[in-house]
Amino acid sequence: MMRRVGLFGGSFNPIHLGHLYLVKAARDALHLDAVILMPTGQAPHKDSSAYASAADRLEMCRLAIADKPWMTVSDLEINRPGKSYTVKTLRQLRKQYPDVAWTLLIGSDMLLTFEQWYCWQEILQMAHICVVSRETGDYEKLYAHAEALRETVPGAEIQVLTVQAFPISSTKIRENWQNNAEMACFLPPKVLQYIDEHRLYRKTEVTAVAELASKEELQGFTALLKARLSKKRFVHSMNVADSARELAHIWGADPDAAYLAGLLHDCCKELPIAEQEELIRSGPFEPSPMEWMCPPVLHGIAAASYMHAELGIEDAQVLSAARWHTVGHGAMTLLEEIVYLADLISADRNYHDVERFRKLARHDIHKAMLAALQYAIESVIKKGTPLPRSTVDAYNRYLLM
Repeated sequence: MMRRVGLFGGSFNPIHLGHLYLVKAARDALHLDAVILMPTGQAPHKDSSAYASAADRLEMCRLAIADKPWMTVSDLEINRPGKSYTVKTLRQLRKQYPDVAWTLLIGSDMLLTFEQWYCWQEILQMAHICVVSRETGDYEKLYAHAEALRETVPGAEIQVLTVQAFPISSTKIRENWQNNAEMACFLPPKVLQYIDEHRLYRKTEVTAVAELASKEELQGFTALLKARLSKKRFVHSMNVADSARELAHIWGADPDAAYLAGLLHDCCKELPIAEQEELIRSGPFEPSPMEWMCPPVLHGIAAASYMHAELGIEDAQVLSAARWHTVGHGAMTLLEEIVYLADLISADRNYHDVERFRKLARHDIHKAMLAALQYAIESVIKKGTPLPRSTVDAYNRYLLM
């Protein structure tokens, strides 16, 4: 009896939960015995300059399916020189596995441009085509195009699978990741961890100190803080800057960027809430609805707006570190982690367990983030105030690492 095996190819740059959702839907609907993920080497219609390396994409696929015994990952196309063509892959697989009936899983956009594929008629003769749409409202067009292909290639098997839409793409994930937007909910936890640890899809975090702030500008920022903050808050800000620079040296981030973000993270802490809100509304950093309900966390967002508009700081990583230092989020950069922890372990802090946090921050930054978030969440719960979703996402991320 022939085994029914699905073949799902793509750049997987990165693989995300939308991919896995569509594969499972196809497997269940078609009663497939197995599914093979086939990361492309060099896609014939895409610019490879935006890719993570082949090795990184292959490893992310392996991590994503580690708990799915019915799925495997093939490096056939990655190891083949030149551009990846599906017809060549199917020829090789059919020769290698003559007892397998192949089902090629494709997205709706691929079906609508199927005639542009190399040797597309031969593909229709070698494999059953299953179209899994990512969007709603395009089924009538897909049915019509599938019928046109069947008329062109008699005997072609093309099935359009109706599933609930999962409107996310690897392109959108990469774009949002570079802009520090929340992407954790769209990625398998092990893939998220891999992207973070290997610094994939990030704009370069390391910026020369001359581009961030000159010595004179730093002196001016320090004088400004001394004038606008209470003595206690000013001392705290200086200590956070020192702690951030120390952690940056330990973990390989830019110490000048860390110092600047740590220095200014609380620059709006003692402004009246109405003034903080006005700064936020006039700036580019949009709080979530829950953050608007939590006035104590707004000063980080106000600080980022003030740093950008009034102090002329344009470095996105520095601004983001200030913006997220109160609540965290599910895909924090290294610099954001450093400033978040520096705020917790600065020399002026003397709460119970601070020494444990200091030791963790210097020896295991991810365990330190988990402990810090647990501490923060417990504090919020004791106060009976709302907990922003981004904090929950951050906690879940580090818990699952």
